[in-house]
Parts: sequence; C-alpha cells; structure tokens
Amino acid sequence: MSKEKEKTKKYIIESLLALLIGGIFGYFIIAHLIPGAIDFYKEIIYNNAIVSVYDQINQCVSYHKKDKKEFVEALKIIDISDCPSEFKYAFFDYVAAADEFFSYQETNAFFKPLSNTKEKELETKYIKSLEELDSIAHKYAKFKDEENSDEEHSGVNKDNSKETD
Repeated sequence: MSKEKEKTKKYIIESLLALLIGGIFGYFIIAHLIPGAIDFYKEIIYNNAIVSVYDQINQCVSYHKKDKKEFVEALKIIDISDCPSEFKYAFFDYVAAADEFFSYQETNAFFKPLSNTKEKELETKYIKSLEELDSIAHKYAKFKDEENSDEEHSGVNKDNSKETD
C-alpha cells in the first residue's frame, strides 16, 4: 500500500504543480492580453461612434442649411452614448455654443450694427467649440480621408454662421 500512497502523493503534487503553472499562465493572459483586447475593442467602438456622429452632423448641415434653429434641434438628438466622455463634453459645449450663437443671430437680425460685438464674441465661442470638438474627435477616430480640413470633417463650415438669406 505504501507504493500506492506514493503514487497518489506524486499525482497530487503533479496536479498541484500543473494547477499552479496553469494559474500563472491564466493570470498572464488575463492581466496582459485581455486588457489589450478591451482597449482595442474600445478604440473600434469610439472610432465608429465618432465617425457616425460626424456623418449625422453632415446630414444636419445638408438638411437644415437655411434654418439654423432646426439645425441645432437636429444636433441635440444625435446619439453620442458610445462616444468617450471627453468627446461628449465637447459635443455638448459645441451644441450649446451653436444654439446660443444662432439664437442670438435670429433674435438680433434687425439690430446688426448694435449687436456686432456680442455676435463676434458668440461666433468666436462657437468656432472654438467646433475646433475643440474636432481636436478631440481626431484623438479617438480615424476618418476616411485624413487629408480633409477640419471643417469638412465636422460638416459645418466655420463661415456658415455669416450666411444671410
């Protein structure tokens, strides 16, 4: 019986050693490979989400060229839930700046000479928010044609605000 006990002991030790080696290997996979895969997956999701947002902005521009109020309302319903937080904050700032600027333009259309300073201030805020949004978007997303200028990516011409009917 002692031979059998020794075989059992040897089997248990080998099993524990295999389990230990498997655990170390498993830890390596979890600690190193899976986070990389998760980061890669996040990059793909962020890229697709941001490119989708820009496609929707382009649609808003083409459908609502004349009516800035409708343009802003269309921006407000764009789904940004899959975008990174940094992009979401910049997008909210952009929509708020666009809303404030275009509302001001609409309500003060008859008082242009009197409201020029305030309008320039709001226009600058709008353009800066657009530039910030583009900057963050390019941090997370690769656009099909990286050669294009920022205004072509955003779909919004920075001079769009100066158009008159």
